[in-house]
Amino acid sequence: CPPTPPSRPCVAGSAAGRGPDTTIRVTDGRAEADGSITIRISQAVGRTWSSVHKLVNPNSTFEVKTPTSTAVVRGTGFTTTVDEQGVTAVQTTDGTVEVSAQGQTVAVQAGQVTTVTQNAPPAPPVQAPPPPTPR
Repeated sequence: CPPTPPSRPCVAGSAAGRGPDTTIRVTDGRAEADGSITIRISQAVGRTWSSVHKLVNPNSTFEVKTPTSTAVVRGTGFTTTVDEQGVTAVQTTDGTVEVSAQGQTVAVQAGQVTTVTQNAPPAPPVQAPPPPTPR
């Protein structure tokens, strides 16, 4: 990670990115005295990818909140896509992502995807389509 002030923590070995027309906001980013790190991102629309290095401290949190769901990870790679209607798709590339909505949580394993629509729990994870082939 590049040098950052304590108010903007970075998890070493982690990375994130966003696609065009993506709206995100960091709602919480802090390092605690116990060594834990909290990072919370709000994503209104568009596509992001996150590769989160294994969080060693059990009190550490990395989550992406969309209009319909919250994805929580401890060390994994995943994409989050939110369309104009607020439908969220969370696809895991490695590790496991817990996706919660409407009081229910599903575990999305590597190679799987779940979708969440307005006022509904996450759909059961299914096999994700293969990634696009680079040209």
